[in-house]
Amino acid sequence: MSRNEAQYPNASEFVPERFFKPDGKLNVDATSYIFGFGRRVCAGQHVANAAVWIAIVSCVQIYQSN
Repeated sequence: MSRNEAQYPNASEFVPERFFKPDGKLNVDATSYIFGFGRRVCAGQHVANAAVWIAIVSCVQIYQSN
């Protein structure tokens, strides 16, 4: 899905701008397939999202306290 050349030209290149709308906001629909969908949805997606959030907040807190 993420390698679909019709939806993402040059899919093998790192182009993070492709996930933003023209107004600069994140296109949430473009990233919804990461954890799967339907019957094959990842059971740990909420844990993974929380873990990433905690890691980011911890890094920000460390750099702000110095």
